[in-house]
Amino acid sequence: IIDPGHDFGKNTRHSLEATRRLPEMTATGFPVLVSLSNKDFVGETLDKPVDERLLGTLATTAVSAWLGAQVYRVHQVAQTREVLDMVASIRGTRPPAVARRGLA
Repeated sequence: IIDPGHDFGKNTRHSLEATRRLPEMTATGFPVLVSLSNKDFVGETLDKPVDERLLGTLATTAVSAWLGAQVYRVHQVAQTREVLDMVASIRGTRPPAVARRGLA
């Protein structure tokens, strides 16, 4: 597993760059783990205290999933699961949970 180590020995710009470069890591064929929940780089990017970083964390999670991250260490499990399910459905790797509307 590759862990880019967001915030560990990095400043905010480094962690943002690590996120942008996730495709390079996933190209190795190894699974990539991201640990993003409430990180300082999210707080500094949005100027938010720890208890107000959920939306930034989920946005970063969605982008990371789109860029190929496969393993997540999270605090807000239910919200993160929804984000990951939505990204997978948009990518076409997960069908919608239900399809109630039909076209006439």
